[in-house]
Amino acid sequence: AALKVHAHLVAKVLADRAIGDVSACTISCKNLTGDVRLILEASLVEFQKMIRIAVNFLTKIAAKTPPGPLPPLPPPVRRP
Repeated sequence: AALKVHAHLVAKVLADRAIGDVSACTISCKNLTGDVRLILEASLVEFQKMIRIAVNFLTKIAAKTPPGPLPPLPPPVRRP
């Protein structure tokens, strides 16, 4: 949603927070055992990698794109 309105900094902050949330989830996985723990930890690590890629992408976009006006809204539809 933040990207749709060109709020790249907001999107970056939210992605950074998601990385912290994933770290907290990984720590709470320590109580799990066996295959469930391994699968969940591996999934969280992969998700964290994807979020880091997104943060890098958002950082590049925010640096290149100055904030501009929002696109115009379509005219209202009149009903008979």
